Amino acid sequence: MFYEVKNAKRARELLAKLKNGNAANGKKIYQRPELACVNCHKIKGIGLSNIGPDLGSIGASAPADYILESLIEPSKKIKEGYKSSTITMKNGDFYGGSVVFENGNLIKIKDAAGTETSLQKSKIESRKASKVSMMPSGLTDSLSEAEFIDLLKYLSELGK
Repeated sequence: MFYEVKNAKRARELLAKLKNGNAANGKKIYQRPELACVNCHKIKGIGLSNIGPDLGSIGASAPADYILESLIEPSKKIKEGYKSSTITMKNGDFYGGSVVFENGNLIKIKDAAGTETSLQKSKIESRKASKVSMMPSGLTDSLSEAEFIDLLKYLSELGK
């Protein structure tokens, strides 16, 4: 991968090129079906799904290096409220996704397709918090360096 984040020098090089990025082109890249960004994220409430966080203010709330890392290694830092869990029921059924509601008797979990399922706690065999983001890694691997920088520029300007 041309932008290996584990190499801090390479990450700094990419961030230095950000000033030359094209946010308008980055928006088009963000909207590409094969990247699937729009399948999970809304921007200022507009979009297909709220599986992932709304990105409308990400540029104002997160520095570019954080956004870069999130694109490359989505499981490294998962935003609170979007951590996934795996739940196995006593009857053997299995559910995975984000817990969107919980009280003393019930858990409501939303899967990667956005489907919410209510589960009775008394019927749960096991529950485990996942350390893996619902956002798969590798989504930006097909981008050229220039495209990646444009996408990063677009995201880093959202909310500013």
